[in-house]
Amino acid sequence: MKKHLTLLLSSISLIGCASSDDLSLKQNILPLQAEVCCESVQSYPWVRLEQNTDIDFELNASSPIAKRSDYKSYFSAFAFAQQSGLIEMKLRSLMLNGEVAIPHVELLDQDFNVAKTLSEQDFDIKYSDAFAKNRYEISTKVDTLQTPYMLVYVDTSQLGEKIVVPHPAKVRAEESGEPMPIVTDPIYLSSNNGDFSLQIETLTLSGYNQKSLVESVAEDKKVTTQPKITVTQQTQTYYHNAITAAVKSNDLDKALALLEEAKALKITDAQQVFIKAVNAQ
Repeated sequence: MKKHLTLLLSSISLIGCASSDDLSLKQNILPLQAEVCCESVQSYPWVRLEQNTDIDFELNASSPIAKRSDYKSYFSAFAFAQQSGLIEMKLRSLMLNGEVAIPHVELLDQDFNVAKTLSEQDFDIKYSDAFAKNRYEISTKVDTLQTPYMLVYVDTSQLGEKIVVPHPAKVRAEESGEPMPIVTDPIYLSSNNGDFSLQIETLTLSGYNQKSLVESVAEDKKVTTQPKITVTQQTQTYYHNAITAAVKSNDLDKALALLEEAKALKITDAQQVFIKAVNAQ
């Protein structure tokens, strides 16, 4: 009993001495407990992409949460440009600070049904180079007439598992035929959180209003494309909480971006929530 007590006290002592980065990493490899954001896929907070896009984004505690088959995941929801037909898409999940989000992508048809899935085995592990850090990466063509929507999730079914990547010096030695150096391979833990980059290049234009984001407008106005989104209480709560959290963390750029998204979705009281959060600071 005394031995068990000593071990317990030692563990508590180690936790007390752990850095904030260590505690953050431990939190990032625990299953998500928060509530999901939306009642249906249609009510997800969709982000419209341009014909040619190059953006960086994160999936973390300020992201919406979806329920997968056997786990919860942060996600981002994208709608491809209505004018795009065939596109070239490159998606990266970066390996940073000892952790990485295992990517999982779903391409949806006009009725928001899953038409194609891209999981871990479809991604290549790319080594650090002039363009990016170690990462998961996929380059693929997408027919956006068939699949106008895309969901990017984190595969959290393997939380905390180790991903070992060969050291760059080993890679260079193998490529050049030089003696193998004695170095330690980087190890990353599968995490809830992730840093992503997305590049879209439109190869062909559609020229057809075949996507369900299209809605009729007055005859004297040009036809525009907007998501037919029903704003639920969960979506409104998500934006209110995300705006408040961004202001509290002094990330005003993010707070303003969320505010603009909320206004576009006609979410009530978003402006008041932003002002109240700023005044509270």
